[in-house]
Amino acid sequence: MLEATIRSLQERIKDSRLKEILSAELTDLLATRPAAVPPDEFITAAAVLIVRELKSEMIKNGERLTPDQTAPRSPAPLDCETIINGLLIGMHHDLLESNLQMVKALGSAIAERDYGTREHNYRVTIYSVQLAEQMDLAAEQIRALIKGSFLHDIGKVGIRDKTLLKPGGLTEREYEDVKRHVSVGKQIIENVRWLEDAVDVILYHHEKWDGSGYPDGRVGEDIPLAARIFSIADVFDALTSERPYKRAVSYADTIATMTAEQNIRFDPRLLDQFVKISKDLYEKTLPMDLEELEDTVLGIINRHFQFGPTVDDLRDSFGSIARPGNNSGT
Repeated sequence: MLEATIRSLQERIKDSRLKEILSAELTDLLATRPAAVPPDEFITAAAVLIVRELKSEMIKNGERLTPDQTAPRSPAPLDCETIINGLLIGMHHDLLESNLQMVKALGSAIAERDYGTREHNYRVTIYSVQLAEQMDLAAEQIRALIKGSFLHDIGKVGIRDKTLLKPGGLTEREYEDVKRHVSVGKQIIENVRWLEDAVDVILYHHEKWDGSGYPDGRVGEDIPLAARIFSIADVFDALTSERPYKRAVSYADTIATMTAEQNIRFDPRLLDQFVKISKDLYEKTLPMDLEELEDTVLGIINRHFQFGPTVDDLRDSFGSIARPGNNSGT
């Protein structure tokens, strides 16, 4: 991302009055980055030099009067904004790219252990965001939901394989061990500032509307909204998708099962809204292979994080999670 930002910044400088202001040395620096200088160090050095040159030029212009001797001449404000905006965009994209790659790495860690988790992570993210958009959630709430949806089961990395991958039913002790994954997940991400807002989904997505869930037995609207939205998406995908230990449930039977648990497991208002959009979502999303699911999620990220590039460009920076030749979708 920094390479592209540098190139864009160079072009914008060429087209602006800054080429009249900047020193020859700085112009040369911006024109060609030395191969031995890393992009991040280069753009930082360029920023320092730009600010220094602008400051020097504005001081000189402030002392220089126009021909009528009434007002000082100063550089066009747009020139300064061009540089500042270019630098801020570069920093934003670079940080976002790094953070998204971190989310990818964390999500992939559990996907390597639990069969079908890759596809599940994508589908629940798609379902959750669609419901959030239906409910007109604020942008920052949707961004938190995206992060939490993709990482909701990250705590399972702390559960023993013998228990996590057991094909049959769990004993009571094993089930209690599995339930720890929500608190383990919270511990994994709680000190990562960019992921702090994902805690609500990770910690509370197994809470139930009537208070019979875990870890805290929260009731009704005491359960964070993001967790209530995600819970619906999570159960819907768990029922409608096939796993090694179970067959997929039909759409009609899934909706019947979930509506029977309205006011018990699910927020009734949210479930009503999800039912309205669920048939179309089901028919579009379930047949998608892994690469199609990834592209859909990248499109969601692009839209809600205002990343800027096309999905193809975002795939290059985010890194494809789909493995070459794997289009099974299961």
